[in-house]
Amino acid sequence: MKTRIFDSRMLIGQRQKKMSFYMQSLGEEAIGTAHGLYKASPELKPERVTELVELHPIPMVLHGGTGLSADQFADLISRGCAKVNISTALKIAFVESHREYLEANPGKHDPPSMLKHVREAVKAMAEHHIGMFGSAGRAQAVSATTG
Repeated sequence: MKTRIFDSRMLIGQRQKKMSFYMQSLGEEAIGTAHGLYKASPELKPERVTELVELHPIPMVLHGGTGLSADQFADLISRGCAKVNISTALKIAFVESHREYLEANPGKHDPPSMLKHVREAVKAMAEHHIGMFGSAGRAQAVSATTG
């Protein structure tokens, strides 16, 4: 008799296929966010997050979060977005802090000092977003439930 081993990746793969099909049926901008900077305020469709979570009760990922307001984040997170991508905000903080440092210190050629300035700017951006997401101080609580 052959023993069949259940591989959870099979279930995840099936869910991903179903989710992919559903997302394609919604159209490219499923909830109205996009990667990069917005040229105009996005017209969000947060109810689609609710629909997705009802269909597949798994945490959703919000792509293209840079530029959304605290209220928009709170609404989308409350509907089931458990991961929020803010790569553009991080890139802006990273590049702009280099520029600030170099403009303020035109004759200084000290990478460790510049990188300290950059690190502080990126850290401040991250802390700001962590606060907006309602995640400040929650890492230990989460690790206690998953560890």
